[in-house]
Amino acid sequence: MKLYSILITTVAAIVLLSLFTTSCSTYKNNSNEMKSVVGRIMVVGAEPFTRLAIQTSSNKAFLIESNKKLQKLLLKNQGKRVKVFFKMKKKTENGIVLFVVRVKIL
Repeated sequence: MKLYSILITTVAAIVLLSLFTTSCSTYKNNSNEMKSVVGRIMVVGAEPFTRLAIQTSSNKAFLIESNKKLQKLLLKNQGKRVKVFFKMKKKTENGIVLFVVRVKIL
């Protein structure tokens, strides 16, 4: 009986450990997936605290963080429909921020 309980405990520990490592690796893979949003580029806020944003057709707005080159491209294309590609987003007190790595002007 004692051997049986040790066996059950060991098997349970192995199953839990494998589930934990699988869930961690799945999370890691999901964070590297490229996601995208389609909408119109706009500038929000008041000078000197303006930010780039994208507004979708369902009226959701997301703030945009990107490198200088992409920021210039987006500023030149204010009001135009674009598709932005991002790998990460972050919820802040000002809204959801997309960390954009690529832009396609539609």
